[in-house]
Amino acid sequence: MGLDNSSANILLVEDDHDLAQLVEMHLKFQGQNVHTTPSFQAASELVDEKEFDLLVLDRGLPDGDGLDICYQLRKQNNWTPVLMLTARDGEMDKVEGLEAGVDDYITKPFSVLEFQARVRNILRRASQACPSKETISTPNSLSFGELTID
Repeated sequence: MGLDNSSANILLVEDDHDLAQLVEMHLKFQGQNVHTTPSFQAASELVDEKEFDLLVLDRGLPDGDGLDICYQLRKQNNWTPVLMLTARDGEMDKVEGLEAGVDDYITKPFSVLEFQARVRNILRRASQACPSKETISTPNSLSFGELTID
């Protein structure tokens, strides 16, 4: 998992081609690796096949609701950060998303600068909560009272 902010693997699920290109361009400008798909089905398959540091999901996909991807992940105890980027701007839409386990919820239209800041914030929090394997140290031995295990 590339938890370095400058090289995170991000899955962008957006069916509006022009918007997807714009968002992808801005994420790549920040140094992110971006995989883009316009469909629920393709996104579900990618999530099963690859490891991502962040999912950016639209709710109004032609073949499903991006929120269902979040539900699937959370049922599997997969806590990959999720950012909803959607036109569904009702209060209950936002509440449903947050209660499903999304980390942030942005409604369209949106500010690109705010979107970039939210992405950086999510990635920063994720990197602090889950240190890379290289930074986790394990002791060479464990002691419990008089018992020592090497």
